[in-house]
Amino acid sequence: IIQAKSRLREAMKNVKAQQEGVQLARKGLEIAEVRYENGLATQLEVLDAQVALNQANTNELSAYYDAITAKADLEKAMGKF
Repeated sequence: IIQAKSRLREAMKNVKAQQEGVQLARKGLEIAEVRYENGLATQLEVLDAQVALNQANTNELSAYYDAITAKADLEKAMGKF
């Protein structure tokens, strides 16, 4: 049970970190778009920022999956499953 609790705690920390990553990537895309609109960035830079945001979203979803799995493992260890 202790190990399952620890795994869940770490998974939740990772969820928070990935959420912050999404926020940063979203801000990066906004900046790239404004720079592009003002002729200060290329379309490639905007596309790179879009890819970064997509990857951050994927990482966030993966972190949520890990947290849900860890919670289920904890409940199973506690006999709730």
